[in-house]
Amino acid sequence: MIFLGQAGTSVQGAYDVMVSISIIGAFIPYLYLFESMFKVQNTRAPAEGFRVPGGRAVARLVAGVGFLTTLATIVFSVIPSSDEPNKLLAIVKIVGLTALLVGLGACSFISETAAGNVVPG
Repeated sequence: MIFLGQAGTSVQGAYDVMVSISIIGAFIPYLYLFESMFKVQNTRAPAEGFRVPGGRAVARLVAGVGFLTTLATIVFSVIPSSDEPNKLLAIVKIVGLTALLVGLGACSFISETAAGNVVPG
């Protein structure tokens, strides 16, 4: 991935691509976190569970704001810096290498689940 990130750009451009990939890869799980907080408001909380003060409306507002800010972070991470000479190539590398990273993670999970090493859920 490092060599693909550097293809057709400077060292600074390659660094920017790698940082963007890292940010996107780290923030994707937060989308699921905020989505699940929104959805869990339709279920009853267990006795030892915790609810957000203010009820469902506040919890959904918090989840919505968190989801939108996380999504904005991911979108802004795809936008290349202004000094990048080939902006389209930078976008393709960021999106493509992020998809490769997520795909490798999914393949690893699927193979470990098939081998019985991971219990999903």
